[in-house]
Parts: sequence; C-alpha cells; structure tokens
Amino acid sequence: TYRPCNCKPGATAHDDVDRNGCTYCSCLSNSVTTRAPVTDRPTTQGTTTKDTSDLDNMFATIKNRPVFETLTAAIRAAGLRDTVRTTDDITLFAPNDRAFAALPEGTVENLLCEENQDALQELLLNHVVSPALFAEDLVDMDSVESISGNELTLEVEGDTLFVNGAEVIRADKAVSNGVFHKIDQVLVPEGFVVPSCGGDTTEEPESSTEEESSTEEPTEDATEEPTEDATTEEPLPNLFKNIKDRPVFETLKIALKAADLKKTLKNTEGITVFAPNDKAFNALPAGALDALLCPENQDALQELLLTHVVAEELSAEDLKETSSVENLAGTDLTIRTRGDQLYVNDASVLSTDRESSNGRFHKIDAVIIPRGFVIPAGCGDEATTTEAPATTRATTRATTTEAPTTR
Repeated sequence: TYRPCNCKPGATAHDDVDRNGCTYCSCLSNSVTTRAPVTDRPTTQGTTTKDTSDLDNMFATIKNRPVFETLTAAIRAAGLRDTVRTTDDITLFAPNDRAFAALPEGTVENLLCEENQDALQELLLNHVVSPALFAEDLVDMDSVESISGNELTLEVEGDTLFVNGAEVIRADKAVSNGVFHKIDQVLVPEGFVVPSCGGDTTEEPESSTEEESSTEEPTEDATEEPTEDATTEEPLPNLFKNIKDRPVFETLKIALKAADLKKTLKNTEGITVFAPNDKAFNALPAGALDALLCPENQDALQELLLTHVVAEELSAEDLKETSSVENLAGTDLTIRTRGDQLYVNDASVLSTDRESSNGRFHKIDAVIIPRGFVIPAGCGDEATTTEAPATTRATTRATTTEAPTTR
C-alpha cells in the first residue's frame, strides 16, 4: 500500500515500511539538511514543541518497524519496555539492526542473557536523553547528557548530524512521549564491559561501524589456520552459526537464544530445521513475539521452536518422498508438494538444503504453530493467554519473489 504525502513546509516526503512489509509515506524534517553548519554552538538544551497527542508511544512505534528488531528485543530483555513506553518527553537515539550486527561476535547474545540485564540497561540508557530534542534543537548544541549519566557529543558535518560518531540516518520521528532518531552505530560508553553468559567479561570498543559487519566471521568450530592446500575444504558451520550469520533470520536467532536452544542447534547431530524468516515472525499476531521472548514464557517458546526441528537430516528430495515427519516437540508436520513448490504444514519452503556440520535447514515463510498452541499475551502481571491459529502466514506470500525451492 502507498499513500501520498502532504508534508508541512520545511519537510520532505520519504517512504517507510511497516511490520507487514507495506510501503507508506512519511514526512522527514529538513532542519538538518537545510541549516548551515553551526560553530560555537551553545550546550543548553532548548527544545522544540510539537503536537504528539495522537501518536503511538515510543516502544510501540519502534516495535512495528522491521529495522529495529534487535533494539526491540534488547529493550524487552533489559526490562525497559515500560520506560520507553511511558516516560514522557524523552529522546532516543535508536540503532538499527545493522548497527547491532556490527558489534563484535557474541556481544548481542551475551547482553541478552538474563544475568546481564544490568549491563544491557546501562548500554541502552546511554541512548536516551531527556527532554525530547528534535534535529533543529540538536544542531545548536555541542553535547547532551544521557540518562545513564554519560556525555554524548554532537557534531554537524555538511548536511549530516553525528552523535558520538554515529550518523543520524533519519531524524525527527515524533511519538506520543518524545522523539527518536535512527542511527547507524550502537553508542558504547568508554570502558563499557560486556559480560559473557557465565561471568567472564571483555572490554568493548567505543564504536562499531557497519563496515565491520560486512566482514565474514570465522566459524565457531575453527581452531586452526586453513592450510595452503587448495583442495582442502573449509569445515561447515554448525546450524546455529549458519542461521546466526544470515540477516533474514535475526528474529529466529534471538528466539533460539531466549529459549535456551542455542546448544541444541550447535551440538545435536543429524537434524533438520525449518527456519522461519523475519517476515514470518512479523506476521504473528500483534504482541505475540514480545510475549514469547519474556523469560517466564521460555517453555512455550521452546515448544514452538522445537516444532520446527526434526531429528533426522532430510533433504528437499527426501521431503518430497514423504507425507509427514515428526518434530522434536512430538507432533507431526504435513509435507506436500504442488508443482515445484514444497510445503511444510501450510508454510512455503522458500529455499532448501542449506548444509551445516550437524544437519541442514530449509527457509520457510511462516511460523509453524501447533494446533491448540497457546501464545502467552504479555509478561508478568499483564499475562493472559490466547489460542493461536494452526498456521500464521505472511500476508504477502502470494507475491513473493524469493528463490524457488530447487538450488
């Protein structure tokens, strides 16, 4: 879907994408791009007043944008959902998914561990400022103080605004309780220590750029340098590593970690995973994913994810020769074909036979929900339960352009 923009003077039209992949029009302030660079800027926090009474809150707005999947999960894991949702008059510098992906290997996973919640809170609050500051406020300032007590430096270079070296990619997304600006790096405080899951700590560099994320990471199982023999093949990564390194499975990676199934996919031999992509998770009922990621709902999340795992390594050709397979959750998955298209229950297999050291996975376009499965709604005192439909499908599947099932 698309609708035309009627932007106010001083703003320009641009496209956004909602949680269902639909394109719509928004308006972006031109205050950064139309203002000449300022020298000798004051540090006082003068603010711009805008009417935000009819807008969604900060958390709801971020949660519904696909580029903030990791930030949404981190806010939830840090116990900061209510802070971001209900605190009035705040500014959030919001790192996109590529910013988190550029952090050193294992950093996000370690921060999402329940025992490291305090460290995750400290890191995320370094991105929050009070009061609400729009771009036209920020360009007149040298620095702001984050809620965590650290100073964030502000610079304007040509038409671009930077916060502690992170580029503001898109400014002035107003919400009911403030404003957020999308940035391309995670703002890591100087000397910040990332605890590992288990207690060890490592000091984090002050910044991580998107260019770093494009460098291929070594496999977790590699212990020796590759030999000079050109005929020697590199060992395949394990299933978790293989999934983790693919951007279309960001939500699945986070869910596996939250369900404590990382070791299962790393170490269990001879298994098949039907891997839902991020669009599949985005198509779940509103609030379902947030609820499943709550620590108290880990058992339900494990059951859901194990529905996608089979204790036998099955290629696409193997699947086409069977009508059903039993998953690790103890239920049957229906296998069928229509022409060249392979289906698991009602999920379309988008690509097949991604081999790993301990099995293989097939990418699918829907989360496979067992019949009668109950999705917890909310966390803690908010928790209620609703029965999910047997299948939750992405709404845009009829027009998909992803690869056919054959390699």
